Amino acid sequence: MSEIPDFPALLDGPTYAAWRNEEAVKDGEEPIFDGDGQPLPADAPTTDWLDRVLQTGSNQRYQIDVSGGSESTSYFISGNYIKNEGILKTTAFERGNLRVNLNTDLTDRLSASTSVNYAQTLNNRSADGTGTIINSGPIFQAFKNAPTAVPGDDIDEGDGT
Repeated sequence: MSEIPDFPALLDGPTYAAWRNEEAVKDGEEPIFDGDGQPLPADAPTTDWLDRVLQTGSNQRYQIDVSGGSESTSYFISGNYIKNEGILKTTAFERGNLRVNLNTDLTDRLSASTSVNYAQTLNNRSADGTGTIINSGPIFQAFKNAPTAVPGDDIDEGDGT
């Protein structure tokens, strides 16, 4: 299980709207959340953007091995499967491997061996950035979005629109 790290508490919609209005008044501007274009602070919606992009990740691993043979022949078959779901929603990693080894003595002085390996991997990573450059990555965007915005709205760039 991959746990989500503890993040600082973010403002809810009404608290954020009241703060934005206070800052606008301090700057000599009209309140943004005035009940006309934007709701009054008490009626402002709250969107938990972190909750929309994060989940508790999970890790699964399975393996099976079979071996056997006779006096002149031996075999080994191994298979494993790994599935990891990341803490970012829609991110995951899957890998499956299969290995077969076969050894046989053809004569007292001649033997033959073969080994076959097969692997398949699926890697779904976030395409929104690595988070190493400012303004990239879904977690940064979740912190950046206003809590009063709702999914489907244009992103609030800090000017109340």
